[in-house]
Amino acid sequence: MANWNKAEAIYDARFCRMMEFYLASVMLGFFNGSNMNYQIIVALKRDAVPIVRDYIIENERALLKREKVNQSD
Repeated sequence: MANWNKAEAIYDARFCRMMEFYLASVMLGFFNGSNMNYQIIVALKRDAVPIVRDYIIENERALLKREKVNQSD
């Protein structure tokens, strides 16, 4: 909501209202336990994607580290 005007300048008011409705409905779904989240990775080669998802944690840690460095500047 804090960036509504920026989003409206990029897209339009209709898009912002639809996004607000979507986010509110998803939030309620998660609070009530009726929503689930799945991730499907599709690749042409069997070994293109790691079997375990440890790489995601490593990438998130690196991102957090970069964000902390940028915030301290």
